[in-house]
Amino acid sequence: MRKSYICILFAFMTLIASAQSTTCSACWPIGDTECCKEKERECPSGLCMTTSEFCQLDDKKYQTIQKGCGDSNYCNGCLRVTTEKGLTVEACAKCCTGEKCNDDLSYTRASVEEPNGYFCPACYKNDTTEVCNPGSDVVYCRGAQTECVKYGGGVIFSDGTAHPVSAQGCITQGGCQLGFSALPGAKEAQRMTMECTPATKIE
Repeated sequence: MRKSYICILFAFMTLIASAQSTTCSACWPIGDTECCKEKERECPSGLCMTTSEFCQLDDKKYQTIQKGCGDSNYCNGCLRVTTEKGLTVEACAKCCTGEKCNDDLSYTRASVEEPNGYFCPACYKNDTTEVCNPGSDVVYCRGAQTECVKYGGGVIFSDGTAHPVSAQGCITQGGCQLGFSALPGAKEAQRMTMECTPATKIE
């Protein structure tokens, strides 16, 4: 009787797991907004996600689409970093439920948000991983950017070149908690610093 109960319980748990699991389209063609070869990935969360990534470093612009398993912490929101000194990062995610539902979710740039009454120190350098000194320079935050970020690290771009990156600017609230293991159009090779503090409200 006990063995039968255990077998029934195991079967029930398996059914629950399979009901929650979803097959999603998966790809990450660095530097491209379309997936030429999409794979499939089993996602325990039951969510599929497509992330539209944009990054501008000096005069270079990178746009990348990423598809895979969804995370409710990222769904239908954007992570933005703005310096107005040569570095802009944006990653916006769309989530859906159903087998390979993200197959039809294409690359989409988010609209420009309005200034929100906060500002942060601003600087950007592409020759050091030590956090740059903004002096008196500031950037005015937009939308949900209510925190300031200090970042220093090394990145490898889609053309294979490696560069140190150092920046200060506005970041979406909670950005440091979410973090980012890759910049759009580039992969993070080494993180030296990533700190967030509340932005200053304009008086």
